[in-house]
Amino acid sequence: MEDLTDKVAIITGAGGAVGSALTRTFLDKGVKTVLLYRSDKHKEKLSNLINEYDTSVLTVQGDLNDMSFAERAVSEAENHFNRIDYLINPIGGWIGGKRLHNHSWDELEKMLSIDVKPTFNLLRTVLPVMVQQKSGKIINFSSMAAFGAGANSAVYAASKAAVTQMTDSVAHEYGKENIQAFAIAPSTIDTEATRSAMPDADTSTWVSLEEIADAVMYLCTSGDSLSGTVLKFTGKII
Repeated sequence: MEDLTDKVAIITGAGGAVGSALTRTFLDKGVKTVLLYRSDKHKEKLSNLINEYDTSVLTVQGDLNDMSFAERAVSEAENHFNRIDYLINPIGGWIGGKRLHNHSWDELEKMLSIDVKPTFNLLRTVLPVMVQQKSGKIINFSSMAAFGAGANSAVYAASKAAVTQMTDSVAHEYGKENIQAFAIAPSTIDTEATRSAMPDADTSTWVSLEEIADAVMYLCTSGDSLSGTVLKFTGKII
């Protein structure tokens, strides 16, 4: 099992529920973290992490739809910590709840701007660093919707499917440089925001943040032979 002490991870959406849980997990394992976030509302929370973990944390604010920000974030990470071992990319969102013909092109473009464009921009900028190092692990977040959307999830499922396929391509294209890529595909994740949005839902089958964090840790420490794998979190079967 790989020792995580002094490894360096870029974590996107660091102020969100999944990003925050993963950030804490990595920092508690001794990983130096570069936290990417967009909204001002997360600034105070992430500043508190700097106070708590000191030099192990670097925060960079901006919009990953902008290639120049992705380039700046990766450059700052490399300059600050000298390497990038992990890219953990839980950034995402959801647009849906209606049939395909009721969606607009603008909604599809917005969904792609939430998932696909940021992921592409990051991969394009992080991969050259990992190629030069001849090592690295990338964990992108897909969704179970990409493997069977059901009703009223067409644009969301399409966006997550694109992320899944980019991840698979990275696994096959960069394996010779000792770079592994994985996708995490959860069903409904149990967060405060999800509970607020679905107050009457049965939460007993939802995927916990702890399960996701454990899976990410496993892939970072022991997942070399699983490159290209999609870990599907279907939810508890009861």
